Amino acid sequence: MSDYPHPIRLRGPWDLFVPDSGAEAQPRRVTPPCDWRAALGAEFRGTARFRRFFHAPDRLMPHERLWLVVEGANERAAVGLNGAALGEFAGAATTWEHDVTERIVPRNELTLDVVAPTSVGALGAVRLEVRWKED
Repeated sequence: MSDYPHPIRLRGPWDLFVPDSGAEAQPRRVTPPCDWRAALGAEFRGTARFRRFFHAPDRLMPHERLWLVVEGANERAAVGLNGAALGEFAGAATTWEHDVTERIVPRNELTLDVVAPTSVGALGAVRLEVRWKED
């Protein structure tokens, strides 16, 4: 059990765009953790979407679970995986995590819709963690 959790970092590149603005065709590339004001401008207020595709880990053992971990976002964020909502969280100091073992397919799309009502545009590190299954 000392090898757990085993992190799989989802550093980048991530696509960053503003949903419903027509800008998705021209996404900016970012690598969390990041302050994305440089990509969208210091005056940007609204919802920015971060999107990253990733492959499923090769093989999980029966005693392992796969968790998604996001280390905070200003101000609040909604997390989606393969088109399904996973949950929401608020705050740069908040670590959000969710068991995604049953939702993983061979090729996955992860989205984070981050609302930025202030001039701060921060997103923390994002990773998958292979953890020992708790019974």
